[in-house]
Amino acid sequence: MNAILHHYARWIRQVTLIPLLTGVTLPILAQDNAADEEVFELSPFEVDASQDMGYYASQTLAGGRLSTDIINTGSSIEVITADFMDDIGANDIQ
Repeated sequence: MNAILHHYARWIRQVTLIPLLTGVTLPILAQDNAADEEVFELSPFEVDASQDMGYYASQTLAGGRLSTDIINTGSSIEVITADFMDDIGANDIQ
């Protein structure tokens, strides 16, 4: 019985040692390959969000049959735009 436990303990040490050794050697190999690759310089770009209104909606059909400015409706309306629904992934009823 002692021989079985000794064999099992040896097997556990080997199984835990293999990932440690491979984990140490793989980053070293990756660094050597990265030195041989060509470096690309990308052109700079600028993001301008000064004109961004977010999920802004100025008109609604909820108050009646005609398109009406939200500011002119007689009730409180919470607007959820199609862009917002797409961004949060609410595309179906499930």
